[in-house]
Amino acid sequence: MINISKKQTRIENFLFINYVYFFAVILSLVSNSANSNATPITSFISLFSKPETSVSDFFNITGGVFITPLLLFLFGLTVNSHIKSSSVKEFLKDRFCILGKLFLISAFIIMPLSYYFSNPSIMQKYNFWEYITEDYFKTWKIGPAWIFSSVLLFDLIIAGFMKFFSRFIQTIIALVKESSITKLICSCFALTFLAFFFSNTSGEVQFSLIADNSNEWWHIGPFWIQKNIVLTYFVIYFFSVLFGSSEKFINYIFAANGELSSKWLHRLLEVIILYLLIKFITPKAPFFGSELITTAIFASLYILMIFMSAASFFSLLDRFAYRKSKLLNFFSKHSIIIFAVHFLPLALIKSYTADFNMSDLQRLYVVVLFTFFVSLLISIMIQFVWPLNKE
Repeated sequence: MINISKKQTRIENFLFINYVYFFAVILSLVSNSANSNATPITSFISLFSKPETSVSDFFNITGGVFITPLLLFLFGLTVNSHIKSSSVKEFLKDRFCILGKLFLISAFIIMPLSYYFSNPSIMQKYNFWEYITEDYFKTWKIGPAWIFSSVLLFDLIIAGFMKFFSRFIQTIIALVKESSITKLICSCFALTFLAFFFSNTSGEVQFSLIADNSNEWWHIGPFWIQKNIVLTYFVIYFFSVLFGSSEKFINYIFAANGELSSKWLHRLLEVIILYLLIKFITPKAPFFGSELITTAIFASLYILMIFMSAASFFSLLDRFAYRKSKLLNFFSKHSIIIFAVHFLPLALIKSYTADFNMSDLQRLYVVVLFTFFVSLLISIMIQFVWPLNKE
C-alpha cells in the first residue's frame, strides 16, 4: 500500500511538471516582451560584477541565464521515466513527433510571417514569396525554434548512450538513485568542472556560459546551435536526465505530505546563498592565474545555481499552485505550442505599439496580454488541425 502511494505521488509530481512548463513559458514571454532595449550580456562575470537596474536588463538576464536553462532542465527531467515506461525507440518517436512538428511550425510558418509583417521596409522591398525565397531561406532566422532542434540533438545523444552503453548508463542511474542530495551536488560540481576544464584545453571553440553575440551561432540550414555554450546546455540537460531518475531529488523539490510547506523557502534561500557566493568570489577572478580554472569553476557554480533555482521554482509553484485547477491544466496543454508560436503576435504588437504614447510598463502589459491570448488561440487551432500527440 505504501509503495502504491509513493508511485502515485511520483506520477502526480511528474504531471505537475506540465504546469511548470506553462509558468516557464510565461516567464519567457514576459522576458521577450521586455528586453528589446536591454544592455547586451557580454560575459557571465559581467552579471555579477556590476548591478543592472533597468527592467529590460533584468528580463534580459532572467531570459538568457535562467529561463532557457530551465526549459532544457524540464525537457530532460522526464527522459528517463519516459524511456523506462516504453523504450528508447518509442521515446525518440514521441520526441520527433512533438518537437519536430513544433520546429516545422515555428521555423517554416511563424518566423517568416513574423519578420515579414513586422518590418515595413521588407514589405516594401519584397512580396511575401520573394522574401521567403530570396532572404529567409538564406538567413534562416528561426527564432525560438532553435531550442527544439537542440533538444532533439541532445535526445539523440542520450538515446545513443542508453542504446549502446546501456549497462554503463544503468550503473550511473543506479548510483544516482542511491546518492544523497549532497553527493549529487558535489558530483555535479566536480563533473562540470572537469568537462569545462578539459573541453577548453584544446579545440577551436572555447566554451563559455553566455552567448556573447550573434557570431557565436552556428547553423546548417534551419538547424542552429549556440556553439560557445552548447556544452553548458548539454551538461544541464544530461544532469537533468540523471536527476529525474532520483527519488531523493524529486523529494528535494516537492514537499511530501507531512513535510514543511515552507520547503520552497528553503530552496530559495539556497539559491540566494549560492548567488552571494558567486557575487563574492567574482572580483577575485581569475583563480590561480588560470582562465581555464576560472571558467570551469564558474561553470560548476552556474549549473548548480540553475538546478537550485529550478528546484526553488518547482517548490514555489508546488506550494501555491492548485494542482487540480482545470484552467491551469488547460493552459499547460498549450504551453509548448504557445512558446513555439508566440513570436508572431509579439512582433506584430510590438511593431504596432512602437509609436504609441505610453510608459514602458503599460506597453509591457499590452504586449504580454495580447501575445499570450493570440498565441493561445493559435495553439488551439494547431491542436485542432494538426494534433501534436495522440491525446
